Amino acid sequence: MLFKSKQAELLPQLFKEIIVPEGVFTEVTSAGEDDAASRQLPSVSWIQIVKITAVAPEIGAWDLGLGESQVLSLALETSDCAAIVDEEQQGVAVNRWALLPLAQEAY
Repeated sequence: MLFKSKQAELLPQLFKEIIVPEGVFTEVTSAGEDDAASRQLPSVSWIQIVKITAVAPEIGAWDLGLGESQVLSLALETSDCAAIVDEEQQGVAVNRWALLPLAQEAY
C-alpha cells in the first residue's frame, strides 16, 4: 500500500531498520509488473532481507500466509520491533496476539 500511494520512503524515516523476511520479498516481487511494490521493492536500498528458517509453532497454528507467518515469527523473537502485516491477515493477528494494526489502506 505504501508503494502504491508513493509513500514507501516514509519507512526509513520512521524506522532505523526495515527487515523484510525472504518469504515476504518473494511474495511481493512475484506479484507482477502491474503491482507497484513488485516493481519497486527490489530496487530500494533501505531494506534488509533476512532468511527465516522456521515459523514459530504458535504462529504456524494460525494458518496465515508464509510472508505473514515469517513477519510475526520474526517479531516474536525480536525485541523492540514493529510488525507490519497484510491488512487481510492483520485481523487474525490482532485478535490472536493483540497486535496493534499500524496502517489501514484507505478506500
